[in-house]
Amino acid sequence: ADTLNIDGSIVSAAIAADNVVVALYFAFLFYLAVPNKVAKQKDDNNNTKATTKNVKEDTIEPLLGEEIALPDEEDRAPITTSSIAYSIATASCLATLGSALTSALCPNLSSLVITSLLTVVSATLLPRPFRKLRTSGTALGILFL
Repeated sequence: ADTLNIDGSIVSAAIAADNVVVALYFAFLFYLAVPNKVAKQKDDNNNTKATTKNVKEDTIEPLLGEEIALPDEEDRAPITTSSIAYSIATASCLATLGSALTSALCPNLSSLVITSLLTVVSATLLPRPFRKLRTSGTALGILFL
């Protein structure tokens, strides 16, 4: 509040409005979630245990009490010099574009808002290119944290 010379009551109102929006957002996400069908499966000892059956595939996924299988290392893209370069280039392009859009649309707003929105929209609309950058991007994020 002191940095931006804004009254404290306005900051409190903005935080309250943000909390309401986040609550509505999560309620909307829970509304969109599709519950898994529960299938009964006989164990070798004739004990019945519940497992969730994925709607899209015919695979059985474990419940909370069961062991969770982690994906193999083969599924991950290796971290190479080119993947690091692509990650940095993608992040730089998104940050530059977000900063330019913020300057053009709303110069008083922080560029972090538009850049975050642009990143989420890009990753949602183009998941395959971003999936390839996941391993190197995560490593870079941990390094710069």
